[in-house]
Amino acid sequence: MRSVVRSWVQISCPMVLSVLSLGCGGGEGGPTGGGGGQTVTLTAWHGHAMVYDEARHQLLLFGGTGTEGTSPSADRSSTWRWDGSTWTRIATAGPSPRTQAALAYDAVRQRVVLFGGFDATTNTELRDIWEWDGTAWQQSTSSASTGTISLNVAYDEKTSALYLFSITGTALSAYRWNGSAVTGAAAATTPCVPEPRQLVALGSNPGGFLFYNRVVLYGGEVAANTPDLADTWEFDGTAWARR
Repeated sequence: MRSVVRSWVQISCPMVLSVLSLGCGGGEGGPTGGGGGQTVTLTAWHGHAMVYDEARHQLLLFGGTGTEGTSPSADRSSTWRWDGSTWTRIATAGPSPRTQAALAYDAVRQRVVLFGGFDATTNTELRDIWEWDGTAWQQSTSSASTGTISLNVAYDEKTSALYLFSITGTALSAYRWNGSAVTGAAAATTPCVPEPRQLVALGSNPGGFLFYNRVVLYGGEVAANTPDLADTWEFDGTAWARR
């Protein structure tokens, strides 16, 4: 499975995340949300992303590869909503067709944020940033820099920002998105940083037990067909610590 290359603002040692990536917007298609409410069947897919839109209480799905209605299998750019029993397509306009997008929900700004992905048609790793406001997708004027492999993205309540965990060459990096610009969170000045990896899992406990507020990273693999990792790391918004 291919990792998606992208980058936000470099962070190198720290990285705060909270919501593991997935999904896309909810709402009834808008100016850039055409295709909403159409009767189309969601069939076998892979490479898509999902996220829960807390403001609109909707589980959303975006992109991926598969058939849609009577169309043959291909990369998709549609946004779907799950109501507990049925998938409904609510938008077809917005981000271009792609797989492996990174997505998360921004609780303060009440937006679903999409970052990058992979365009198999052009064999291109995408670095664009989009936001879904419940009605339509809007593309940010900011984008990620080149040369990174994105692993995951999540929202951190403590800093009210989204963080992207990625690889730049052989270095582990973190990038922060605050809704208007991509900036670095912190530079790695000590060996206390997780080694570069892929297929990693991330999560957080926003406002959790005793105000713990940590982003937790676990496992992954350094490269394809290498031994699985079993280490646990925490990021507090300033530095990494191995647990």
